[in-house]
Amino acid sequence: MRRGEELSGDYSKSSSNSEVNTVAFKSQLEFSAMDLRHNHGSVVHVLRASYSDDAPDLLACGGEHSVQILHVTEDAAIPIASFNVGSRITALAWSSKTTSPSFSEEWSIELAAATADFGLHLLSKSSTESETIFPFGGGISGHHGKITSMAFSGGSDQDSSRYVATVSEDHMLMVWDLQPSLHIVSPSIGRERSMSSAVLDRPQPTAYPISFSNPLTSVDSHPFTSKEFLVSDSRGSVFLTDWRSDPEETDQDGSRHSSVVELIDPRALSDALSGVSSYSGIKSASSWRRDNTDIIGATYGSRFSIWDL
Repeated sequence: MRRGEELSGDYSKSSSNSEVNTVAFKSQLEFSAMDLRHNHGSVVHVLRASYSDDAPDLLACGGEHSVQILHVTEDAAIPIASFNVGSRITALAWSSKTTSPSFSEEWSIELAAATADFGLHLLSKSSTESETIFPFGGGISGHHGKITSMAFSGGSDQDSSRYVATVSEDHMLMVWDLQPSLHIVSPSIGRERSMSSAVLDRPQPTAYPISFSNPLTSVDSHPFTSKEFLVSDSRGSVFLTDWRSDPEETDQDGSRHSSVVELIDPRALSDALSGVSSYSGIKSASSWRRDNTDIIGATYGSRFSIWDL
């Protein structure tokens, strides 16, 4: 395949996204390769595996009201954490801070969850501390449509657990700073009795929004840097988004500079312009090749495309 060339094709059946962000499963999960089964207790709306080198055997299951963390071994799927967030889960993302119990006695879990009420939640647990739920992103400062996907930033430095990106049907990409310098305490949300003082005193994350023309369906982080995200929209376009193109330069109001490069599948664009693919829940998703970021793959309905940059 020549540089800059696009490879595309059709699936005889709809291709499945490896993140399984939007498919609803029966409450019973089957691990066919190892003949394992786990009853989540409700419909599973989101299933997200951890790809961290320190936690490759952890699996997050998002259901009607809660997120359950499974430690998958050769002969069992063991629940090690359960977070009751009170609303249907629509997206999940693992933080790089996660370490599996099989890798360390001082293990820890951290991930973010989005819910059907457009809320966001930072979930954490460790070998010495119980489950903690930190809600953020609600109200006028957050999304106003279904949050379809989320991802922590890439790289291996501290930014990989500091920034988490969310995309929504409201056409917005939001990059949330979980460790903001501006201290805004958590608002009163009616759950004070179940929240620790540390959670109540924690400053609310700051959002850096980027607007797009169409509903957004997926976001993926660059494997080696925290600056770039890959965003897909409902018409099949893929956007290479550098959300802070100059990380040392900020405006007086603290906003980041961003740049966007669009990759378009001609057939998906034709369908969108003709109204064939007007947004009706068609799922599109994209991702970098993990060992060669010049290669980008994307799916749109029953079609796939591969770009060599």
